[in-house]
Parts: sequence; C-alpha cells; structure tokens
Amino acid sequence: MVEKAGSGMQRTETIGLRVTQDVKTAAAEAAADDNRSVASLVEKVLIDHLVSSDYLEPKQVPAGRRRLYKQVIAARDAGAPQPNLAEDCD
Repeated sequence: MVEKAGSGMQRTETIGLRVTQDVKTAAAEAAADDNRSVASLVEKVLIDHLVSSDYLEPKQVPAGRRRLYKQVIAARDAGAPQPNLAEDCD
C-alpha cells in the first residue's frame, strides 16, 4: 500500500468487511461528498470511534489528524461539546 507523504504512519494491515448494498451505496455517496475514497471514509469513522471511546490514543492517530483528536479528548474530559470531526478532518 502506498503511504501518503508526511503521514508518519505506514498502513500495513487490512480489514475485510461485508455490508449490504444500501450501506455500500450510502458509504460511496458520503465518501464522494467528503472527497475521499470509501476505504478512507471507513478508516476515518473507525478512528473517530476508537479515539472517542478510549480504545486508541491520539498519539496513535496519523499525524495530520492528531490535533483534532486531542481537541475531542479535551472536550470530552471537560464535559463540553465535541468538535465535529467529519467537518474538521480531511
């Protein structure tokens, strides 16, 4: 797999996933609206969940996204509304 320049973390693992046609179509539409691939969208959604649920530390997130995840953790810990990562993160 080709790593994006400056991402700091090489992607070496794969996850297979079966979904319904409706989920696949919706994911393709959401990815297109966000100017990304379906694989990139699935990775982003998974990382969002893992960080906000304390399964993944912000330092384990690809470098370009760490600042946003640190904001989510700080907001959660302070009881404040969390930033919308879907809008703030590429």
